[in-house]
Amino acid sequence: MQNQASTEKKEKGVWDLIADIILLIYILLIFFNGALSFLGPKLFDEWYYGPTKYVQGFFWILSNMSLILVGVAIKNIYIKIFGILIALIVALYNAYSNIEWMLQDSSMF
Repeated sequence: MQNQASTEKKEKGVWDLIADIILLIYILLIFFNGALSFLGPKLFDEWYYGPTKYVQGFFWILSNMSLILVGVAIKNIYIKIFGILIALIVALYNAYSNIEWMLQDSSMF
């Protein structure tokens, strides 16, 4: 009985660590994207035109998709499913908007 409780406690500890790592990855991606959005226009001329536009767009899409990590880190299975579903809808909409922005003609501006 005590051995089973010890095993369950270890498994819970492992899942808590995995959830913490997932959330840390999400926070680091958001931080990196924010730093890139802040420094990009200061370091490059015409940041939103040319090849740098696609670098920025890629990191926006990556940050949008990483929103799903928050839903994955939720421990309650029912709330996890709901969280992943909502995060997926938001992430796909934002990614679509970013792709649409990258594909529009830069010469219009």
